[in-house]
Amino acid sequence: MRDGKIEYAARCFVMGIYFMCSLTTSALVLAYTSCFPIGNSLAYKVRALFSVVTCAPWLLIFGVKLAIQDQDLVYSDDPKAATVNIGTHASITDGLVMMTAYYRAGTNRHPPCAIVKREALLAPFYGIFAYFVGNVFVARGSGSSKDAAIASMKQCGDRAKQGFAIGAFPEGTRRRSPSVGKEHLMPFKKGTFHMIKSLSDQGVIVDISPFCIVGARSAWSAGRLIPTPGAKITLKFLPHIRLEQNGESPEELIEKTRTSIEKGIEVCARNDEGQYDTDKAFSEGVEVDLMKLFLFEAVLLSLPPILTVSLGVLGML
Repeated sequence: MRDGKIEYAARCFVMGIYFMCSLTTSALVLAYTSCFPIGNSLAYKVRALFSVVTCAPWLLIFGVKLAIQDQDLVYSDDPKAATVNIGTHASITDGLVMMTAYYRAGTNRHPPCAIVKREALLAPFYGIFAYFVGNVFVARGSGSSKDAAIASMKQCGDRAKQGFAIGAFPEGTRRRSPSVGKEHLMPFKKGTFHMIKSLSDQGVIVDISPFCIVGARSAWSAGRLIPTPGAKITLKFLPHIRLEQNGESPEELIEKTRTSIEKGIEVCARNDEGQYDTDKAFSEGVEVDLMKLFLFEAVLLSLPPILTVSLGVLGML
C-alpha cells in the first residue's frame, strides 16, 4: 500500500514537471509557426507533430496501458476525403489515446483538430498550447450563444478543408458512470453533425471514423489527480461512414454513428458470460509500447525550460 502511494506521488510530481515544461516548449514553437500563411507545409507538419508528441507522452507518465483495435481505420482511406473521428468520452485520457493513435497512423499525415470547451483556454500552460495547435473552442451551457456555436462549427469545417483530422466527443462532457456499456452513453449533441452535413453540401467528401474507448473512466476514477498506474484502456476504431453530397441529415448521421459505436462497445467489451470486461477488450487489441514511442520526445520537450531555469538559478543567464 505504501509503495503504491509513493509511486502515485512520484508520478504526480513528474507529471507536473512535464506538463509545464512540454507545453511551454511546444507553445513557443507553435506560436512561431502560426505566423506562417495557411497551407505552409512546415507549419502543417509542425502542428501535426507537436499536437501528438506533446500530449501522448502523458499516458507514459501516468503509467496506464493502452491497446488499440483496428488501427488502420484512424483515417479515411481516401486522401481527398476529410476525416472526422467521433467517439465516446469518459475521462481526460480519451484525447490522449487518440493522440497516440494519430501518431502511430502517421504523425505528419493530418494535424488533429479537437473540439474543446472554451474554458480550457484559461487552463495554465495548456490553454495557450491548445490555441496555437489549432483546436476549435466552443461555448457550452444554456447561456452560450447559438451564433457563437455556429461560428465555431464553421471554423471546424474550415480546418477539415485545410486537411486537419477533426476529433469530436458528441456527448459534450465526460460521463461519471462506470462508462463501459452502451447504456452509459449520453445523448449526442448535433453541432458536429451539422458541420459534417455542411461540408458534404459544399462538395467535400467526408468519412466519419467512429471509435469507442473502454476502461478510461475506471482508469481515472473520481478524486484522483492522475489515472491509476497499470490501468488498462482499449481504443477500438469502427468501420467508416462515408457521407457524399446530398447525403443523410444530421439526425440520420447521429443515429447511424451512435448505432455503430454501441455495436462496437458490445463487440469490444462484452465477454462470453455477457459481462462488460475491460481485460477482454485489452487482450484483443495490440498493446502500444508507450516507452518506445514517447520517452525520447518527453525528455526532449522538457529539456529547454529545465535548462533555462537551471542556468538562471546558477546566474549564467
